[in-house]
Amino acid sequence: MLDISRLDAGQVKPRLEHFKASIVFDRIRTTYMPAASEKGLRLKVHATDITLFSDPALLFRILSNLVSNAIRYTEQGGILVGVRRHGERVSVQVWDTGIGIPADQQDKVFEEFYQLHNPERDRRKGLGLGLSTVKRVATLLECPLTLRSQAGKGSVFALEVQLDWKPSRTRIF
Repeated sequence: MLDISRLDAGQVKPRLEHFKASIVFDRIRTTYMPAASEKGLRLKVHATDITLFSDPALLFRILSNLVSNAIRYTEQGGILVGVRRHGERVSVQVWDTGIGIPADQQDKVFEEFYQLHNPERDRRKGLGLGLSTVKRVATLLECPLTLRSQAGKGSVFALEVQLDWKPSRTRIF
């Protein structure tokens, strides 16, 4: 909750820089491979040499939350993290073969304290703040976030990230 309050209060400022996506991807692989393996899941993080322009710490935070959720809600199959290039932007994507999110719930999962599969509000299953934080950080980074999902089939979260610095993205703080 502290993170959300800091985001809402404007205390979190992105530190935009050029960096190799592989730095963040390697950290995701190292951090989450043990948890995926322990559940018998495949975690594939595609190697990439793409240079991004964003905040690497905040991007890691977004991907960390998405991969953690994917592991939590996937019982068989796996999780894939990769990028697809679209002109001057890339789509950083997290795919899973998890339980999926019904169409009528997809907007709600980004609300604070909303959890699909925790009606008993078991705190061991989280507080329902992860995707709300993801959405706030993506907005702060000016990186559109999308979700495609089908109940029983899995989900794809995609975040559009800038490849190269453009003068129109200059910010004055």
